[in-house]
Amino acid sequence: MIGHFGDTVFGAPDGSHWLLSILDGDYQLIARSPADFNLLNKNPQNMDDWFCWNWAAMAFENGIVPKEGQCLGWKIAPALGGRIGIEEIMIYPRRAYLSIQGQLLRQVNQA
Repeated sequence: MIGHFGDTVFGAPDGSHWLLSILDGDYQLIARSPADFNLLNKNPQNMDDWFCWNWAAMAFENGIVPKEGQCLGWKIAPALGGRIGIEEIMIYPRRAYLSIQGQLLRQVNQA
């Protein structure tokens, strides 16, 4: 699953589910099994925590709607001190944004 901001849930061979957060570069276990994940993803708070659903909804309400192959992202990455607000959200090509965020977070987390 890929969220509107590029956050991604991966299923592992053992059935566990892991979240890669594009906001901070975290990679964390979110469910130990598909059944757990299917239960947890019914909770709106989890979906907001995992995929920034509230921010995506605000973006959509303000006419910021990505098309296929695009995602929402921050003008200046919060990891670099960028503010989080509706005026800071833009549409990016998904592959480019994920690549840039990955490179940026690798450098920030190594510093």
